[in-house]
Amino acid sequence: MTPSCLRQLADDEGAKLLLLGMSQYRLAKVNSLIQQELSKFFCRELELPEGALLTIIDVKTTGDLKQTKIFVSIFPQSMTKKILFVLEKRAGFFQRFLNKKLKMYFVPRISFVLDNTENRAETIEDLLNKI
Repeated sequence: MTPSCLRQLADDEGAKLLLLGMSQYRLAKVNSLIQQELSKFFCRELELPEGALLTIIDVKTTGDLKQTKIFVSIFPQSMTKKILFVLEKRAGFFQRFLNKKLKMYFVPRISFVLDNTENRAETIEDLLNKI
């Protein structure tokens, strides 16, 4: 295919599948589904301490669909360890919820990871402001 044909295909929604490849497309869909379902579940069912905020930042699933890392951001910083401990402790419960909700032969095993992107960005911004 010529580059102009590829550009034309990239504009088409169905072409994303062709350009990404089936496995990458499927991974993106699985990641999106897991993020959506857990977000809804956390809003309805997860009881957080008053004033705490939990956000799912990203979901990354391995190519073999066996493991999924769920990157979360927790505010305020003082509650990070406590809430992350609760998430890890209840991971089996969340896993069973996903097993029932997602129509997949094999649902990836989940684990939670604290996303420190905001903290690193704030540190860099502070350093740049000092210059």
